[in-house]
Amino acid sequence: MRGIVIGVCIWHALADASALASFVTSWAAIARGGGAALENDEMAGVVFDCTSLFPPQNLSTFSTGNYLDKNLLMSRIVTRRFVFEGSELSSLREKIGDCPTRVEALCALIWGAVIAISREQSPSSCRSRHLATIMVDLRKRMNPPLPEKCIGNINQLTVAQCPTNTEIDHKGLTGYLRQSIRNINDEYVRNMHEGGEYLKLIKSGGEGVSFSSWCKIPFYEADFGWGRPAWISTAMGLNNLAVFIDAKDGEGIEAWVSLTAEDMLKFQQNHEILQYASFQPYKV
Repeated sequence: MRGIVIGVCIWHALADASALASFVTSWAAIARGGGAALENDEMAGVVFDCTSLFPPQNLSTFSTGNYLDKNLLMSRIVTRRFVFEGSELSSLREKIGDCPTRVEALCALIWGAVIAISREQSPSSCRSRHLATIMVDLRKRMNPPLPEKCIGNINQLTVAQCPTNTEIDHKGLTGYLRQSIRNINDEYVRNMHEGGEYLKLIKSGGEGVSFSSWCKIPFYEADFGWGRPAWISTAMGLNNLAVFIDAKDGEGIEAWVSLTAEDMLKFQQNHEILQYASFQPYKV
């Protein structure tokens, strides 16, 4: 079978996954001959100046630690794809209880596996908490809401914290994740950016596992005239990062997990990961 692969690379400082999808789907519409109608509809939703929402900050002394360390990324980080079918996610959600979303349930599962690795490596660690950061789209959370297709890196991470002296419980982890996401509203975002606290939050978030969900983002709607994509994937791999992408059926999720080679060996052998992943993951 023959096909065409289209790859897109964009600077994350200029666009997030939602903005990237808007670009790709608009590009596809233009390729199909719908450029004239698209121009009138889409330009009304573009935000050209976000400095009133996100005041410029002094980045001269800012550091992300080893999160973006090139030597670490090139030599030690392994990215693998774990596929979770919709039926398995339903089972996981039912087991957790309290009606978690697919993303909340999968975040809790992966976070729990990473915590287990951390505790195995340092059983007597003096660390007081395990952290998980989640990227949250701000478009619907600002007042007034921002246009759905506005271009920019319009998201913010939030940090969930789990005390180290507690038992790993997926329902509990889901609660920590859910509460941290609920904190993100217009007032919280504006206060964080006006006071310069957001840069401190980014730096502290590098201590734990990070989640970025691309679920419900319409990448599979990008029809260049040959039909919709057969498969969407990502090449993004940073230390302690999990990126979620909808399976083509819209029910399952592909989790692209990046860890050090040592941690990945333990992660892929975690019995709960293997219980819900539909097949043995492979290296990409």
